[in-house]
Amino acid sequence: MTQSEKPTLLMVSQEKAIVVVTGFGPFSQYLVNLSWQAAQGLETLGLGEDVIVYARELPVHYTNAQELIAHIWKTIKPKLAVHMGIAPGSKAVILEQCGNNQGYRQRDVCGVCPPGHWCVEGGQNILHSIIDMKTLTRHFKSLGWDVIYSRDAGFCVTLCITTHCTLEGGNLSFSICPQGEP
Repeated sequence: MTQSEKPTLLMVSQEKAIVVVTGFGPFSQYLVNLSWQAAQGLETLGLGEDVIVYARELPVHYTNAQELIAHIWKTIKPKLAVHMGIAPGSKAVILEQCGNNQGYRQRDVCGVCPPGHWCVEGGQNILHSIIDMKTLTRHFKSLGWDVIYSRDAGFCVTLCITTHCTLEGGNLSFSICPQGEP
C-alpha cells in the first residue's frame, strides 16, 4: 500500500473508536517515567480490533501539558482519554475518581508553578471522571490486580491532575507505582 493509499485518521476514526493514552516524560529522579512506558505498552497491546490506541507523552510542564491535551481533543477527537501518572510509594494501581484544580505548589521541569497554584485558572475546583472508578476497581480486583479506588488524587501526581482539569470529554486517570518504590 502506498503512502497515499493509507487510511487517514479521519477515515479510520469513522469506523473505529479512538482512545488516547498519555504518560509523562522524565522529571526529578525519574529519568524513565513508567507512566509513559505503560502508555506505550497499551498502544502496542491494543484494546481490541474495533479500537485504535494512540499513546502520547506529556511533558512535565504545566502549560505545555495543557496545550497538548487541548490539541489531542481538537485533532484526534478520542472517545476516551486515559491519563497515567506515577504514584511514588504505592505498590498498586490507583484509579482516581476526581482530581483537584488548585493547590499545586510543586514546580514542573522548568521550575515553574501554575499561576495562583491552579491548573486552570477559573476552572472547576474538582473535576469528576465520568467513568465509575469504583466499579472498574472491583472489576480489576476480580481479575487479581492490585488496584485502589481513590476519591482524591491529591497533589503528588501533580501534572496528572493538570490533564484532568483541561479535558472536555470522557477521561480516565490512574497512577502507576514507580519501579523500585516500596
